[in-house]
Amino acid sequence: MFATNGFVNDVLMGMHLTHAQINWLGQPDTARMVIILGLLWRWTGYNMVFYLAAMQNIDYSTLEAAKIDVAEVGVVEPHLVEVRTRQEHLVEA
Repeated sequence: MFATNGFVNDVLMGMHLTHAQINWLGQPDTARMVIILGLLWRWTGYNMVFYLAAMQNIDYSTLEAAKIDVAEVGVVEPHLVEVRTRQEHLVEA
């Protein structure tokens, strides 16, 4: 994928974003970027499973009570979900 004649170089050259092939793993800056992207790709799905599980554990009655108390559309749910899933963020770290 990141080889000199790999998929990423083909896409970049096809879109005319670069004129020469890039040696992604041969240069320190680009290799670091490839490693960071790989780690982000790996751990995003893992953390998303915990976050979605925590969101599913929020009672409907809690959301309904928050809507009645605040009565602002679009404000309650993101804030409440963030507060109720804060413990999951600590578990992930």
